[in-house]
Amino acid sequence: MTPLIALLCLMVFSSTFAAGSFPALLPEIGRSGALLDWQLGLVAGAFGFARMLADVPVGLFLTHHLRRALVLGPCFVVSGLLLIALGGTFAFLVLGRLLLGIGHALVMMGGLTALLRFGAVLRFASALNAFEFSGMLGFLGGTLVVGLLPGSLPWNAALLVACAPVLLAAAIVPALL
Repeated sequence: MTPLIALLCLMVFSSTFAAGSFPALLPEIGRSGALLDWQLGLVAGAFGFARMLADVPVGLFLTHHLRRALVLGPCFVVSGLLLIALGGTFAFLVLGRLLLGIGHALVMMGGLTALLRFGAVLRFASALNAFEFSGMLGFLGGTLVVGLLPGSLPWNAALLVACAPVLLAAAIVPALL
């Protein structure tokens, strides 16, 4: 069961970079898009709102479709990132953040469900701890990468560079299934 735990930790680590990099770029996004304060607040809060609303439907979806959830999670994260980085308008920013929230819910809850169903019983507490810690490291990693990038880089390019590890999450999905 150790390979399963390692793959789930790697998936949550790499897919959480998007959640960590976006807040660091929020002031630049607001300036470049000339967003009003309420618009900036809506863009910032859309992730948490989608995450909160998606928890119950995602939980119901996971009861019979765990494999699909593990595939859809990184897909939602990637599509949300592309909408944010390529769209740039207020509507695309909000929609992208909503997709990121749904994708994050699918990744986190899908990983936890996989650990609950298939994880090693004797090492269950350690597996949950490693899974959660991987998510925290991914969040901090996204913030760190944005901080290390040159300030002259446009915010959408910085977002795509900082969130590049999400491609690793998409790449390991076949191994998880």
